[in-house]
Amino acid sequence: MIILEFTLAFIPFMLLVLGLAQMMLLHAARLTTMHAANAAVRAAVVVLDDDPSRYGGEARGSAANGSARYAVIQRAAAGALVGVWPVSSAGDDPATLSGAIKVPARQAPLPGLLTPQNATLQQVDVQLQDTAHALFAEVTVRYPCLVPLARRVLCRSDNHAHLSSRSGLPRQEAGYAYATP
Repeated sequence: MIILEFTLAFIPFMLLVLGLAQMMLLHAARLTTMHAANAAVRAAVVVLDDDPSRYGGEARGSAANGSARYAVIQRAAAGALVGVWPVSSAGDDPATLSGAIKVPARQAPLPGLLTPQNATLQQVDVQLQDTAHALFAEVTVRYPCLVPLARRVLCRSDNHAHLSSRSGLPRQEAGYAYATP
């Protein structure tokens, strides 16, 4: 009788605990996605008007998907997500987040802890919208849900949550043209 009562109480309690854990992780990821949008728009304001020679001669003012300017903006957004992104099992390379966690702290390089992995970059999409006086960045993240049972209720069928956030800043272009060499 005691086992039956324990089971009837334990199962709903565990579902509640797992659900709360997944909700906390999703809320942290949602807040961090807002920060990623801020980081992306801040990077875009600088990168779009930067010297073309730094980006292989790409024209100023645009960052098409796959371009060098887009890669810098995307890396800025993904860098903001490093703190909440699940550790992958990419190996024991101390230059990656998972490797830096597996090795002793004094041997792990700090850049490995702060640099987004390629898996993170593949899950981050940045869309830029340029208006006459402002630049907006919308960051969409495909965040993996890892808590068993709760992910089936709180996340999509592919066990990922699709989070999106938008941020904007005034765009102030340089009033001069770069001299061509």
